[in-house]
Amino acid sequence: MNTEKKLYSMLFIEDEDIIRKNYVRYLSQYYKNVYEARDGIEAYDLYKKLNPDILIVDINLPKMTGLELLKKIRKTDHSTRAIILTAHSEVDYLLEATELKLTKYLVKPITRNEIKDALNIVNEEIQMFETKMKKYVVLDDDFIWNLELNELYNQKVSVF
Repeated sequence: MNTEKKLYSMLFIEDEDIIRKNYVRYLSQYYKNVYEARDGIEAYDLYKKLNPDILIVDINLPKMTGLELLKKIRKTDHSTRAIILTAHSEVDYLLEATELKLTKYLVKPITRNEIKDALNIVNEEIQMFETKMKKYVVLDDDFIWNLELNELYNQKVSVF
């Protein structure tokens, strides 16, 4: 990662104050806006308010776990990039996390190089890929209206 600050916004979610503050200070060297939350509820409220580009989430959070937080976010948002930081290397956590469209799953303790590598991937994903939610209205069994494209489909074939 170069020293030029990225214009992307980031929300760092960690309940351990010292760890969170150290990461936020470190990440602020590379990103213009780095926000922080100490629990899942605060994180979700900040997510809705700030709409960050990147989430770095600890799994073990008070009030709402990191996995619960990401599941809630993924109901409507598949474009915000997410990295999980966790002390859990168990398969159950990893399998549950794989359904959340993560960029990386990092097991603590992590090095600065590991976080830099993960963020390089995130930066590349943001620059190269765009994820949009498709919006459809089902008119009857055979007809669907695509709101985004303003097109009518009959049995998956565009008719207007």
